[in-house]
Amino acid sequence: MTNFFVCLLFAVTFALLMVGHHRGSPVRVWIAMWTIAWAINAAIGGVFYFSSDVVLIIVIGVQSYVFGAVLFWNTISLRPIPPAGHMQAFTHHLQHATWLTTLLVIMLASILVLLEMGLRKLSGSSLVSFLFGGRSQMFAVMKANQAALYLNNGFNFPSEFKLITLILTFVPVFVCFRMSFANRVRSDYITLLALIILSILFSAVGSVRSLLLVPLVVGFFSFYVGCILNDRTHILRRKRTIFGVIALVCGFGFWVIIVQSARMGDLQFERVGATLEHMRPWFAGYVPALSVWFENFYPYTDHTWGMSFFRAIFGPLGLVSGEGFSDRIDAVGIGNWQTSNAMTIFRIFLQDFGPLGTSIFCILLGFFGELSYYRARRSGGVWIVFLIVVYCSVFFSINFWFFFYGARVFGMILALFVMIIITIQARRTYRRQQRHMRLELNNSGTI
Repeated sequence: MTNFFVCLLFAVTFALLMVGHHRGSPVRVWIAMWTIAWAINAAIGGVFYFSSDVVLIIVIGVQSYVFGAVLFWNTISLRPIPPAGHMQAFTHHLQHATWLTTLLVIMLASILVLLEMGLRKLSGSSLVSFLFGGRSQMFAVMKANQAALYLNNGFNFPSEFKLITLILTFVPVFVCFRMSFANRVRSDYITLLALIILSILFSAVGSVRSLLLVPLVVGFFSFYVGCILNDRTHILRRKRTIFGVIALVCGFGFWVIIVQSARMGDLQFERVGATLEHMRPWFAGYVPALSVWFENFYPYTDHTWGMSFFRAIFGPLGLVSGEGFSDRIDAVGIGNWQTSNAMTIFRIFLQDFGPLGTSIFCILLGFFGELSYYRARRSGGVWIVFLIVVYCSVFFSINFWFFFYGARVFGMILALFVMIIITIQARRTYRRQQRHMRLELNNSGTI
């Protein structure tokens, strides 16, 4: 019953919330995701343990993020956002940068080689035998790889797989952003198809669901940002787009069942019910796991004052020790003889700042999220990558580790550097065009 009321509270907040002069700002995505999460908890999570203190902390934290967003739009002196046409020079350069298209193609092509090398290192199998050895062979390799990835309770990820993870985070930023343009080129369709196929293949080889989920989410929000910045949000409301998203979600759900069946050795899909029951904590177990952690482990945890949150970002850069996923906790019992781990962003907040600090930090994040949205709409460029990261962070706040794994952080950093290059080239092109127009006007005036 508590889950139902929390879901209703978030749904009402979402319905009444209108900030940023646009319905697609990060705060609305934030509240939408947590509404969906609590709706799932209300539907299938009732058998799990929930702490009333944790429920209250999350409710206050979610609403604090909303307050931070509202605070931004009501306290900062903002300049008018230019019409969508001000990004034409940038988007044209982004779409027609031959070197970028070549880079994307080379990266995607290298995935096959990296997959072969990583497979041989991980389990001694090959990509050919995996693909053409039959379903039993494929499931056996998937199960063996899954066991090898978590060898000795560690994360035994081959360096080749880390490179693929980086590529599958980097490529969707540009491919899917370009798919939002009015005039798309054929090469983008081909690249997008290759991206989807290779993401599915990588997820199958590693038998890890997030290896497919992350490229899909990064790609969707890159497309989403592109539609907003190019004043093409009507595309997001088309029936074709809505049905496409529904099909994507259903397809991913079907893929999750396949992967989990492989893990459980169900070659003939005879125990789908047991598979779905086993997957229940994956959809509705994070808050219950956080409840158990908060009551049993938090009292003995010293506040780390931002180290847990920022280690996920700065750890891969070598600026602090460890990476974000190194702070993962073991699965804990959440009821119904099932276990989950407390990977929600609120465990990171609590571990860093405590309950009161969590609320304050959520206000700051809500403020920064809307700032990145405003700056991206106003000036584009590198702020586009920041905005995509904000959207992805909001989506993955349910499971913080998915997006803040080291190779994915590097993928976004690489996207940032490439966007800087594109921005510099676009500005040079724009200035040359302006000079050319002024010369033509001067010449026409002289005549």
